[in-house]
Amino acid sequence: MKIVKIFFLFFLTFNKVNSGEITFIVTGIDEYPLYQKIDDANVFMTYSNRAQFTSNTSMYGFITCDGTIEIIKKQQYQSIMCSWTDSYGNKGYSKAIAARKKKIVGNMIGERIGSSVASWEFTGGQGPFEELKGTVMTGAYFQMGNNRHNDGNFIWRGLAEGVSDKVIERINNYILIDKK
Repeated sequence: MKIVKIFFLFFLTFNKVNSGEITFIVTGIDEYPLYQKIDDANVFMTYSNRAQFTSNTSMYGFITCDGTIEIIKKQQYQSIMCSWTDSYGNKGYSKAIAARKKKIVGNMIGERIGSSVASWEFTGGQGPFEELKGTVMTGAYFQMGNNRHNDGNFIWRGLAEGVSDKVIERINNYILIDKK
């Protein structure tokens, strides 16, 4: 029985070691072309951003996102779609989803979001993005304020947990997709 317990503990440890994490850091500028504050509990916004991303893998590149954000009775709802392009020209897509972590924080600072916790799901794409289809990233968003051009600067740092080492290895080995 003792051997079975040792084997079981070894299996659990080995399984955990073979599941990795991918961290993403996204920085850029965002804007809210339409910002309608009805009252302190209800706000409607359209959202757009242009950003760049890095990760702890070989993936880095650019992102554009567009959609809507609604705050209804102080609860945030969003429908945002993002298009990712990595350094090799591979395209991928993600969408905003409800954060799995229930402690969602959103603090309004004047007429900007401030900070919040957000989750995104990769919905498909080519190259490394195909490997990530269905993967959920959860992270913290911070809207840092407007620069002298009146662009809103933001940073988002997220984590995709439970990605296998094999997937991470395949991501690190992708190259330019043939565009013929």
